[in-house]
Amino acid sequence: MFIMARAGYKIFDSDTHLYEPVEHIEAHLSAANRAKLDALSGVIQRAEVKEGRTRYRIGKRPPNDRLLGSRERVAPATAVQSGLKDNSTPWDVRWQGPPFPNDRVSFDPHARVADMDMEGIDVNMVLPSGGLPALCSIDDVALELAMYEAYHRFLKEFCAPYPDRLTSVMLASGRDIAGSVAEVKRCGHEDWPVGILPVCPPEMSLDDPAWEPLWAVAQDYDLTIVIHAFTLAVPHPPGIWDLWDSVFLQRSVGHMWNAQRNM
Repeated sequence: MFIMARAGYKIFDSDTHLYEPVEHIEAHLSAANRAKLDALSGVIQRAEVKEGRTRYRIGKRPPNDRLLGSRERVAPATAVQSGLKDNSTPWDVRWQGPPFPNDRVSFDPHARVADMDMEGIDVNMVLPSGGLPALCSIDDVALELAMYEAYHRFLKEFCAPYPDRLTSVMLASGRDIAGSVAEVKRCGHEDWPVGILPVCPPEMSLDDPAWEPLWAVAQDYDLTIVIHAFTLAVPHPPGIWDLWDSVFLQRSVGHMWNAQRNM
């Protein structure tokens, strides 16, 4: 039993992420959809992350390799190259520890909850990290929706051991509102989802009336609409190509500009 409430209030982390682990998500895909995914290997790429897992890399990104206050270009170190715990990135960002975060928190719920206990967090609302939402840029809308469904099945398994502590959000495609509404109805009553993250493709806006059926079903299932910008991946935030290849500037203004536009 966990008791971490502060002054009678539970600590709810509503902006904690996982990298979407390819191996665990694709276990929930049909053979036909895995074949479609493999056929798009030039578009839907994979990057190595932690514990021998991979994540999706989709779409164009700015280089973001210029050091602030300098003309020097330094390629960002990958998570695997930098070692995460004791080596810095080119921007001198590093974990402060010990203790250090567990490298398994994106696919091992027991590891995540152990970290939550260490941090004094009661509940996580787990968000994706930009890999899957970037599927809004591929031509195959049916595959996009199938990938979101597979991700939801993974999340159900991931959150199941700790239903009072691990929650997440459903991904809803703006290119197939009817299919997204059907997916909300399929799993909206399960324990893990507390919200819906509308994946707005570049050619669409969040105030498009086409979204109305999704807003309605969110209300029916008492699910919060969660808007979260991704600073580097598709769907790109405003101004991503206008920040002089500086990741410092991009991380500073990306969320803010996106939030101002969305409101």
